[in-house]
Amino acid sequence: MSSRNMRLTIGERQMAPIIYDVLCRMKSRAGTMPAKDLQKWAIKQFIQHPEFRVEYIEIVDKETLSPLETWKKKKNVIALAAVFLGDIRLIDNIELFL
Repeated sequence: MSSRNMRLTIGERQMAPIIYDVLCRMKSRAGTMPAKDLQKWAIKQFIQHPEFRVEYIEIVDKETLSPLETWKKKKNVIALAAVFLGDIRLIDNIELFL
């Protein structure tokens, strides 16, 4: 467990899995809508939980970390997230296309 996770309150620890849940739902939606729309969708998921404050949600090329504008390249694509839960900054990522 990350030292950041240890600084979360019990309630925040119960909410932290929402980050991975949103990323998993992004994966299931990848390619079904424009990348920018998927990014906006993910941000809206966190807005529903006022305990979270989004620093960024990005969809990028895994090799270059360049933001993806379209789904033309459907390999080596990852979603990156950095959100604050309370005062703690949490990061996570998921491969959207291998």
